[in-house]
Amino acid sequence: MSDYLSIANSPIMWFSCFPLVLLVLCQAVLYTRRAFATAIKMGIPKSDCIKAFRSGMISAIGPSVAVFIMMVGLMSAVGSPVSWMRLSVMGAAAGEMINAGLGAQAVGSALGAADFGVRAYAAALWGMSLFSVAWIVVLVFIPQMNKVQVKVEKYDKNLMTLISTASMLGIMSYMTMENCLTGLPMIVACVSASLCMVGLSRTVKKLPWLREYHMGIAMIVGIVCAPVCAWLIGG
Repeated sequence: MSDYLSIANSPIMWFSCFPLVLLVLCQAVLYTRRAFATAIKMGIPKSDCIKAFRSGMISAIGPSVAVFIMMVGLMSAVGSPVSWMRLSVMGAAAGEMINAGLGAQAVGSALGAADFGVRAYAAALWGMSLFSVAWIVVLVFIPQMNKVQVKVEKYDKNLMTLISTASMLGIMSYMTMENCLTGLPMIVACVSASLCMVGLSRTVKKLPWLREYHMGIAMIVGIVCAPVCAWLIGG
């Protein structure tokens, strides 16, 4: 474990991850400049562009904080440099956690397990990277996928939504049950996080700003309840 942590947070990992983060920053600057230039050509005053930019920047604070909260869990699993890099590109901590977990499972380990060493860490990084490669295939077949979607929606407008929702529920349910079978603390973590999500879903009607923090808060509740349960059992 110590070898894994020393590698995960080593200077070479920071140096390796920085170029991709820098590329994302450059893309953001270039897109912003292009957007302002296009707006001026369309006759939109620069003052309106600045107002829109400021509004978008403020609106992005909520989702960014939510991602940062979930990033804490990812950092404990794969280290700070990789978490910083992956969330700069993908921005989906929950998905990255799942991909890393699948990579670790491929070598017979799991995130946070006692036997999660250098080999499992490497497999977790490969899992995160290879699942991202699939987006290249999606990019190539987007025109064909769009045609299929149009045909499906002609039959039933809600069918594609049902298919994607069912797929995500299947993946989440499989991984949840697999972890729950490892012991009571995991069951407590699952139940407490689920109850927290239900409570937040009802509260969000009165406090809409909580919507972006659902998963992050639920994760924290599960993370806290699991060790408390383990401590009570041990005591």
